[in-house]
Amino acid sequence: MQSKNIGSFLTICLCVLLLLSCSKYKPDTPFPIIAWYGPEVTTLQNSYNLVKEAGFTVLFPGFNDPSQNLKALDAADSSGLQLLLSDPRIEQLRTGKDSVFTRLDSVITDYQTHPAFWGYYLHFEAGLKDIDRLMLIKNYIEKKDSVHYVYLNLLPIYTPISQLDTTTYTAYCKTMVQQLNPKFISTPLFSITTNGLEPEYYKNLEIMNWLSEKFQIPFWTFVLTTPHSNYVEPSLSRLKFQVFSALAHGATGLEYFTYATPNINSWKWGASMVDENGAPTHTYNLVKSINNQVNNWIPYFSKFTPKGTFHSSPVPTGSRDIEQSNIIIKINGSSILAGFFKDEDNHQYVLLVNKNYTHGSMPLIYFSPQITKIREIPKNNIRPLVLKWTVDEEKSHKFIFKAGGARLFRLYY
Repeated sequence: MQSKNIGSFLTICLCVLLLLSCSKYKPDTPFPIIAWYGPEVTTLQNSYNLVKEAGFTVLFPGFNDPSQNLKALDAADSSGLQLLLSDPRIEQLRTGKDSVFTRLDSVITDYQTHPAFWGYYLHFEAGLKDIDRLMLIKNYIEKKDSVHYVYLNLLPIYTPISQLDTTTYTAYCKTMVQQLNPKFISTPLFSITTNGLEPEYYKNLEIMNWLSEKFQIPFWTFVLTTPHSNYVEPSLSRLKFQVFSALAHGATGLEYFTYATPNINSWKWGASMVDENGAPTHTYNLVKSINNQVNNWIPYFSKFTPKGTFHSSPVPTGSRDIEQSNIIIKINGSSILAGFFKDEDNHQYVLLVNKNYTHGSMPLIYFSPQITKIREIPKNNIRPLVLKWTVDEEKSHKFIFKAGGARLFRLYY
């Protein structure tokens, strides 16, 4: 009798351990850092270690083949990565080439319990004309698997109105989010072209922030690492500008496009983060250094609530002047972006970004008389700045920023 009870107890313990191993990862990561298009399947293990070492938490391999996906999952698990997977069975349903939705059951069975699985890729730059089909697929998958993400993203603001199937970009975004009820909002907002900054770049970030606040879901945005079309090669300052501008607007996820060069012939691609042999390029080292900085800040940003973004002169169309913040009352210096936040304990923070990605800046910033102290939150090993003022002192300081650089401060009253 006693041995039977022991046997039952061991069986229960084994079941619990199996359940824990199957649910080792639940994709509620507060701040995913995603790499788009991974290395070839033949070099997975060493290559995935490199992806992880660059500071990424999620990878989209882009195989679109179930057998290769399963091999990739095992390699990713050994490297500590999670995978966003495309699958031809989902693609057939999305494009209308298949109408048997129960085929999704095999997709879910193949991936759902693997500890390295992060989500199902559904669609890139979804339009309103696609919404009914996307809803059916998304809802079917989420009914069977409520844990993992079903990934789709929105069109960017510079998409021609004729392709939005509605009158305004804001109306398009609102309808998509209301109808699809996604777990996150994302848009491939590529910003720096051969003609300079996309004119409505900040407006798009403002709309993403507004949607995130209105529907209480996080928003993520893209960082361009592989030049194509009329988008320029990345540099350290251009990459920092994209990352920190997104953070200032409340983004809680970053998607780097791309890691390896995609096998897509519609664009002329430049060098990516790794070469054709999978070896790291100069861009890889740049991204790795930035991700190290971001990872130092994630414990803060994952708990932040955005409280508004403001600009020094010149103020982009649709954005707000810094003097409207009532926290920073004046900036003597151009092209500074300030994103304000509160944490769970109601402490206030500001992320200051130099929007000039070609030159450094030394703005003189004047704070509200109520501010008594600011303390920098370090993003590297450099000693952080701490400033204190007496009641009667002018609350100002001349800050130093590198091109595209940013500094995060806690504000004290």
